[in-house]
Amino acid sequence: MRHTILAHGAIALLLSATATDARAQNTIGSLIRAAVTTALPGATPLVEALWPKNTDGSAATGVNKDKMTQSVQNSGGVAKVQDAVTANAQEKLKPLVDLASELAVLTRFLQPSVNAMEHLSSIQARVAGGANATAADWAEVATRWAQAKAELAAVDGITSANLGIVRDLWLRNTLSRIQAAKIRQVIPLDNQIAAKDAARVSQSVQALMVTLQDVSPAVGYELADLQSDISSLSAWARGAAGGPIVQNAAQRAFKTRLSARYP
Repeated sequence: MRHTILAHGAIALLLSATATDARAQNTIGSLIRAAVTTALPGATPLVEALWPKNTDGSAATGVNKDKMTQSVQNSGGVAKVQDAVTANAQEKLKPLVDLASELAVLTRFLQPSVNAMEHLSSIQARVAGGANATAADWAEVATRWAQAKAELAAVDGITSANLGIVRDLWLRNTLSRIQAAKIRQVIPLDNQIAAKDAARVSQSVQALMVTLQDVSPAVGYELADLQSDISSLSAWARGAAGGPIVQNAAQRAFKTRLSARYP
């Protein structure tokens, strides 16, 4: 039994390390550095591309500087090398598409949440008078709630497959829990608004707004990660080593705040 537990623990650590390594290899900085440092073909293919050829395609002998220059100009060797460099760099940069998709997922959380917050704020203002809320107030509440729900439905439409694009496991799980919390809060509000229960509507709207506000630090966590990544890339571009990407103070603060809400 003890060996089984140890084996499971070892596997978990290995999977965690693998996920961390994969994320480190797919940062913007690491991808660009890899594209730049490996774009130029190796010495042998580079010489073969530029070396003068006989009419039968074999490598010429007795080549001097003038013959080499003429061969390069006539054969389009430079263009071939440039094409090879470009193709190699493009291949290395393809994972950036995944990073763009990840940011798109976060935008799908953020934009509808911001829009819904505007409608929820209006609802709060309308029910602030409690039992004194008028028929006109409730009509506006119904309109604004319908608009808020339309925005929130867009968040509901984010599937587990969409969330799977997010590389950071903690962030992915946190976004999923924010989404689930929001879904649980919508149905009670439907009933409370239908019953024109101002006090409960106010409480439920406030709770929903707090949940939607959690999207902002989640996005902030991702942006802080990108800031660290780009700072490392900038250091590398200036001649420094670049070094591994580590969480900065802002990222740690965002994670601490959300971890307290979603332990």
